[in-house]
Amino acid sequence: MKRTVIATFILLIPVFLAAQELKITELTAMVSMDNFSIDTLMKKKGYRLMQKEVDSVTEQYYFSHLERNDQSPTWVRALSYIDVNLKEVKSRVLTYRTYNRDEYLKLMSSLLSQGYKTKDVFDFKDSKHTVFDNGKQPIRVKITNNKMDDGRWIKSYELELGK
Repeated sequence: MKRTVIATFILLIPVFLAAQELKITELTAMVSMDNFSIDTLMKKKGYRLMQKEVDSVTEQYYFSHLERNDQSPTWVRALSYIDVNLKEVKSRVLTYRTYNRDEYLKLMSSLLSQGYKTKDVFDFKDSKHTVFDNGKQPIRVKITNNKMDDGRWIKSYELELGK
């Protein structure tokens, strides 16, 4: 009995670890969600609200998640979004960032399987930008080379979408 419980737990560990990643469907849904619903979703996924700034025109939120695993590298993920509310204009820009190449590849595979196609590609400073569109929601994917203090380079993968 004890072995069965331990074996089941070991088999479920990858499920729990992958649960921290956000999916394309969740990101596109967040573009239209209210702030409370986004906060609830992010807390359920283990993200922490690190910063919140509200003024008369904008609301900015920054969530982060640190995934620690003894058998593999530690991964950082972040979601930030800003709402701009003017008299006749309401807008949101949402950015999801990961440093995990495997997660990035899963996100790209999901984009393609959901009918997204490349619309535009260009370089901007140290970043390569690709705009994908499915006719409903464009998504900008940025791959940026970041130089660390110790001289190493690390890539970040960002998905940016909005309304």
